[in-house]
Amino acid sequence: MEFTYGTISAKRVQEITDMKIPAPGIYCGFEEFYEASERKRYAHSEDEQILFFQAFTPLHDQIVLGKDDKPVLVYIYGDEWFYIEFEGYEMLKTEKRNGIDYKHYILEVKRNEKIDKREDKDELLHRFREVRTAHVNGEALVWHQDHIDTIEIKYEGVIYK
Repeated sequence: MEFTYGTISAKRVQEITDMKIPAPGIYCGFEEFYEASERKRYAHSEDEQILFFQAFTPLHDQIVLGKDDKPVLVYIYGDEWFYIEFEGYEMLKTEKRNGIDYKHYILEVKRNEKIDKREDKDELLHRFREVRTAHVNGEALVWHQDHIDTIEIKYEGVIYK
């Protein structure tokens, strides 16, 4: 399966908006639910059934008060959505070739009950690794950063490559 970083179709934008992904309390501001946009860039599969993106940003006051400074990340797999939180990461290797940094690391994903209930949890996490890699490398291109990342996902002690 191929993943890319860019805009999505108007039809998928409407489907995501219709999912009514709620804004966690401290993030809401004026937003009650996430509203997708045809202008926003998403990491996504060719068929747009798998997506990953930053949905909400903490309010300025929350950051200043030190309450929370992490954006809310959302992973969509088909017609189901998941909040994704990272517990940490482990850098395995960094090297520079032809002026480009190549980074290989493991991201540890915080346990998620919705993911745990899925019978296809392994497939879901493998696809998450692929779409997260497309997200990181796509943003690097947009912001003209010279790095290419290879990511592994660690979930409850299991590594997904």
